[in-house]
Amino acid sequence: MSFSIQRLRGALASLCLAAFVAGCGGGGGSSTQPPATQVPADTGQITGQVLSAADASPVAGARITAAGTSAVSDAQGRFSLNGLAPADAVVLRIQADGHLDAVLPLPVRSNLATSITKRLVAAGSAQTFSATAPGTLSVANTLASVDLPANGFVIDGSSTAATGTLSARLSVIDPARNPGAMPGRYVASTGRAIESFGAINVDLRDAAGNKLNLKAGTTATIRIPLASRSATPPATVPLFYLDEATGQWVQEGQATLKVTADGSYYEGTVAHFSSWNADMEMDTIFVHGCVVDSTGKPVTWALVQSSGVDYSGVSYAPTDGNGKFDVAIRKNSLAEVFASVGDRATPTVSVGPSATDITLPNCLVVADAVAPQVVSSPADRTAVAGQYAFFRVVATGGDLRYQWQRNGVDLPGETYDTLSISARLADDGARYGVVVRNSVGQAASGTAVLHVTPAVAPAITTAPQDASAKVGDTASFTATVSGSAPLAYQWQRNGVDIAGATAAVYRTPALTLADNGARFRVVVRNALGSATSPEATLSVADATLAAPAITSQPAAVTTNIGLTASFLVQGTGTPVPTYQWLRNGTAIAGATASVYTTPVLTAADDGALFSVKLTNSQGEVVSNTALLTVRPGGSDTDQANLLRVLGASSWWLQAMTSPLIVTDDNGVVLAGSAVCQTGSVSATLGGAALTVGQPLPASGLLATRFTDCVNDGTRYSGAGTADYRFSGLSMPVNGSATVTLSSLRMVDGGSDYTVDGGTSVALSGSTDATSVTQSVTVTPAGGASITNNLLSLKATLSGGSLTIGSTTRTSDGMLTATSVGYNSIAFTVSGTPYVAQGTLTLTFNTSTGGYTSGSGEITLASNGTQVGRLYFANGSLQIEVNGRVQPFSAPLRNPNARR
Repeated sequence: MSFSIQRLRGALASLCLAAFVAGCGGGGGSSTQPPATQVPADTGQITGQVLSAADASPVAGARITAAGTSAVSDAQGRFSLNGLAPADAVVLRIQADGHLDAVLPLPVRSNLATSITKRLVAAGSAQTFSATAPGTLSVANTLASVDLPANGFVIDGSSTAATGTLSARLSVIDPARNPGAMPGRYVASTGRAIESFGAINVDLRDAAGNKLNLKAGTTATIRIPLASRSATPPATVPLFYLDEATGQWVQEGQATLKVTADGSYYEGTVAHFSSWNADMEMDTIFVHGCVVDSTGKPVTWALVQSSGVDYSGVSYAPTDGNGKFDVAIRKNSLAEVFASVGDRATPTVSVGPSATDITLPNCLVVADAVAPQVVSSPADRTAVAGQYAFFRVVATGGDLRYQWQRNGVDLPGETYDTLSISARLADDGARYGVVVRNSVGQAASGTAVLHVTPAVAPAITTAPQDASAKVGDTASFTATVSGSAPLAYQWQRNGVDIAGATAAVYRTPALTLADNGARFRVVVRNALGSATSPEATLSVADATLAAPAITSQPAAVTTNIGLTASFLVQGTGTPVPTYQWLRNGTAIAGATASVYTTPVLTAADDGALFSVKLTNSQGEVVSNTALLTVRPGGSDTDQANLLRVLGASSWWLQAMTSPLIVTDDNGVVLAGSAVCQTGSVSATLGGAALTVGQPLPASGLLATRFTDCVNDGTRYSGAGTADYRFSGLSMPVNGSATVTLSSLRMVDGGSDYTVDGGTSVALSGSTDATSVTQSVTVTPAGGASITNNLLSLKATLSGGSLTIGSTTRTSDGMLTATSVGYNSIAFTVSGTPYVAQGTLTLTFNTSTGGYTSGSGEITLASNGTQVGRLYFANGSLQIEVNGRVQPFSAPLRNPNARR
């Protein structure tokens, strides 16, 4: 594969938004506040109050535990946990009869108290069913349901089958009405903030009260009522379950939006029961500001909370010693921000929408504790029937309680500072207000008028078009529609629904001649009806048959006794050929992939010859033989090999940019067949499928998964995500990104590398009349690793960064120079620590593709002693280990080479 730093064009940006305690965003509706009193030296305290989510009444007798300490809430729902060791995140669990558990990771600081107010959601009514018969759980007046399999349950954590009559509670969690009702924080296990589109909790028990779960290999279908402040919920959305040990959400599976005349819900399949959330990770920005008291003095350890207006999610951050804060909100969205300090709070300010960070012009001012005063009344709203309408009141005063009213009549259960309702035509012209109370007095807000417009049935505005392709390729169909959200898509082939084809774009699997003449159309539904597009016809031509041909021969390997060796081949052929590896001309049992890895080597393996035979219906071909040299283990060889790993640093950059190969150099999304000559790739942007032919936006969350995808000569397997924000789609690129790779293996000619873990990437560049300069700084997260599979060397990183610079000629886009800098890269190999330091600079002959000159060196040290260096001399790279010089034999990735 020809490597070019221009693959970064339109690619990377936005450092991971590290928020307080659990990463980006996520507040879960609790509040973290400064102490009312000092606590014993060197320990912290958690205090708070437990309330009912239904009516804000105190919950007495709730059981609260954290870090081995426990307490029980009193008649006012208040509790205190003392003597806690300081930590960034202590998991607090709140349990109360008749309510769902709350699990909250909270910070604990020395000599400070962390105070929370948490509302518990009432558990659903008990339902009974037989363990031996299928059943369906449901909740009255909602679309929530769970299909239960027969004979599908065991006692949780065991293989003991559940028998007899079982009891179940299905509970609905509504994050649109009150984001604080979520039992955990709005944070995924990846550390990123999430927004919710609805959640449920499933609790199963046998007659003895034992908690039950699905047995291994058994699944159940769940339906989560749509509950979102977003006007355009996605057609498919990831499913997350609550990790009750951490209070974070873990992605597992996905759900599809179903639209009916009675409402909308997300349907998915799960393999165990817990709290399940229809979520997606958010692209976020920061709101920067400060908090002061009424005298202008900075307030330390105040909680600053953001809450979405057009999305369902909460984030929070504490103020620092100067009263400053950085709190996350969803990018390009509306949100409201306020700060709380004990029983006092600041007025709420509206922020957004914005694609970049926001700095508040004035500090938030904490009001003194007084009787309630309404600072901002709810504003008039306009909504389409069936969508959510959102109202908010801003009030000051201590220990506030809220009661919303419709046309002057109390709305049961609406006791938050926000009100979210599903608008109906009957609500058109209704007036909504709120009464705010505390122990000192009360205040009534002004009223807001809700204007409700009728929903519009779907209509096809652009029909799918006929398509042509060859056997082995894929084809895409798309349609555009009008109508009121939410809209649900279902693609059909010859009038029959295609499983999982529920997005605005449908991409076929690899085609065969049997697909020729197939007809495709889409049915689009909303609550008012459906529309069916005209059919588009697919024409499939037979691919040209070809005998196998080898495009990259196996390379010789030199390694040590006690390690393994890997040989790889790349080939073509139609149909795709099979592989059979040979050792000294004899077939190796089970060695039938494009890569063969030996067992652990002994001295007897020295001199063995390896080759591979490729076969299809058109013929066969045998590769050249590759010599295996096996040497006794020795530090010189090991360290030289480590320097070869370091020298192939452009593999880092290729790994970091791998999610982006689903686009061309202009950032336009390619069809899968254009990305992978063989194998496959799937990609999403912000959880939604990419649209072929559309430009990639300047920022977003791009997730890509490869299955033996051969792209321009490199075979990719594994997955990667790029959370990016950058200056534009052309060189030079300025911005930053967080890239996370999951066992991404890249096989190219005589190289085979696997990169795993997270990495921060920062880009800067400039241009003049003749050239473009670009710099990329790669900072691997602790625990990230790069493995040279051919040398069986895995380097696990613990610090430092890698900087790759380039100069590109603007006339023809050819690279003329590049530099690689190791900035105290610290790593371990087999328990031995190493540090790499230094910079190498290379210049290229753009006509021949060779190196014309070089300078600098990279040194390798272990335990403070230099053990080797990599440097340029005599027209090539050299390795020196303990005074011995040898050529750098591992192939560098020449950016101007052509295959």
